[in-house]
Amino acid sequence: MKIKNTIEIAKKSLKKQPKRAVEKVCSCRLPVDEFNKISKEIGDLGYKNLSQYIREILSTRKLEYNMSEIEQYKVFLVNKISNNINQIAKVMHQDRQKNKEVNYLKTNQKLEKYLDELYELVGK
Repeated sequence: MKIKNTIEIAKKSLKKQPKRAVEKVCSCRLPVDEFNKISKEIGDLGYKNLSQYIREILSTRKLEYNMSEIEQYKVFLVNKISNNINQIAKVMHQDRQKNKEVNYLKTNQKLEKYLDELYELVGK
């Protein structure tokens, strides 16, 4: 008797869960042979429909970055520029500790130049 009650309570609680509202629709075009292949996979894997299958794939996939050569070069340049900025900051700090006169205006202009180059690279 208790098992029956527990099963009924579980069934009712499962039915009470509201469906999430669909907020966005996404679609894509596929060649017929690819669509047929995916449709067969959907049935073989036990998914109810194409939407469920695609949501599962998208929510569990591992992100892999495929950077183009241009993007790789941008990263290289940003690393080089940031290295130069670190070297300038180190020299300024050492000069300050040694009580040497530092030309802050000239250094500031160089830093602004590097910052402008960075903004150009990242498109801002």
